[in-house]
Amino acid sequence: MVRYGREHKQATRQRIIETAGRRFKEAGIDGSGITALMKDAGLTNGAFYTHFTSKDDLVA
Repeated sequence: MVRYGREHKQATRQRIIETAGRRFKEAGIDGSGITALMKDAGLTNGAFYTHFTSKDDLVA
């Protein structure tokens, strides 16, 4: 298994947040599912849960 460094983890988290911000502006929070969000970010759903416990956690 490959372990990523702290910088990579922080960059991935920021990528999710920035992608979510764009999606939320376009489709609203309720219109933006995790699967579509992560696809736009070029990441897997599993990566989401490494950084956030839920979509509500991301929004907060």
